[in-house]
Parts: sequence; C-alpha cells; structure tokens
Amino acid sequence: MARPIENNTMNPNNETQEITVEGLNSNSGTFSESFEKYKLKIDLFKWVLGTFGLTLITYIINWGFKDREQGMEEISQYERYLENIHP
Repeated sequence: MARPIENNTMNPNNETQEITVEGLNSNSGTFSESFEKYKLKIDLFKWVLGTFGLTLITYIINWGFKDREQGMEEISQYERYLENIHP
C-alpha cells in the first residue's frame, strides 16, 4: 500500500515519490526486535534470580533445621551426663 507525495518543496523535479508500509515498518521493526531482546534478557534474569534465590532460601532453612537438631541432641546428651553424675 503506497501513497504518492506531491510536495514541490521536497521534490523539485515534480516526480511522484512513494512511501511504502514496509519502509515504515523496517524502522519500527528494529525497535520491536530490540524490545523483544530486552524482554528476553529480563525474563532470563528473573529466572536466574528466582532459581538461585529459591535454592539459597531452601539451603538457609535446611541449615537452620540441622543446627536446631544438633542443638537439641547436645542438650539431651548434657542432660544424660548430669543424670549420671548426680543420680
């Protein structure tokens, strides 16, 4: 789809120029492509952050449970020790 331009100041030879839709889309296509690449980079960053964040949170919670379990075991051994010394 093209439309002629009949502007004598821009075209001194009085020739008809055509502007095509493809020509207009080529400029906006580069913006669209760069925006899509930007969205993909953001999605990748969110995935990496979510994956490592979830892994880190799971590791910290697991460490807390293991530390508490070890603490409870130490307390029970200390109680058995006190029972053996002072019956």
